[in-house]
Amino acid sequence: MAGLKLYGVTVSYPVVLNSRQRSALANAANTLSFGRYGRGANVDYVQALRDVSVDIPQGGRLGVIGRNGSGKSTLLKTAAGIIRPSRGRREVNGKVGCVLNLGAGLDPDKSGLENMRMIARLHGLDGEELDAAVEDAAAFTELEAFLEMPVRAYSSGMGARLNFAIATAQRSDVMIIDEVIGTGDAYFVSKAVDRVRALCDGAGVLMLATHSYAILRDFCDRAIWLDAGRVVAEGNVDEVWEAYYAAHGG
Repeated sequence: MAGLKLYGVTVSYPVVLNSRQRSALANAANTLSFGRYGRGANVDYVQALRDVSVDIPQGGRLGVIGRNGSGKSTLLKTAAGIIRPSRGRREVNGKVGCVLNLGAGLDPDKSGLENMRMIARLHGLDGEELDAAVEDAAAFTELEAFLEMPVRAYSSGMGARLNFAIATAQRSDVMIIDEVIGTGDAYFVSKAVDRVRALCDGAGVLMLATHSYAILRDFCDRAIWLDAGRVVAEGNVDEVWEAYYAAHGG
């Protein structure tokens, strides 16, 4: 059975600062929703996550909300195994699929198809499975002849289409999705929502970060609210959203 658990996860990023920068960062980080600034063993750091625990069993659909800089993307990357926590541990059962950072990681000198094959290999696909994923993704993008052109000729929206298509061209037991639904024109957004819904229906576990109440309520059965890298509310989607909205006005 699929499942995802994080136990007391803390993620700290080291930073190099002079005294003036250190003071400014401390004031900003410790008064806003960003991670907390600290200093230990002569090393400055920002704690992006602080003692976060998550338990998503088979069939669970967890939404993650919070202001920009609150730690949502770091949490998802930690859950996906991309970031290793400074403290705590991660347990996962099943194949992990993630849709993160649309447009990132593309080689501008390679064609769209070459990039999709490269990304598919990074996702662990090969042989017939890789060929099928690329064929599916190519059809979804509707970029047609542009797929033979270097990605440097693409608009940002075209690059997002390409990356989203190949990242979602496989079925996974655990799906981790960072704020990507809502990227692009209305037609593509509609297609993306349908594609993500099909992925989620097939996955045993979902973790989704979003700023949209409609998407949160549509896709998730529980929610957590992150602020400055800590979970400040957890539970029913409506209750968590209402607490967040009351504090920040949406």
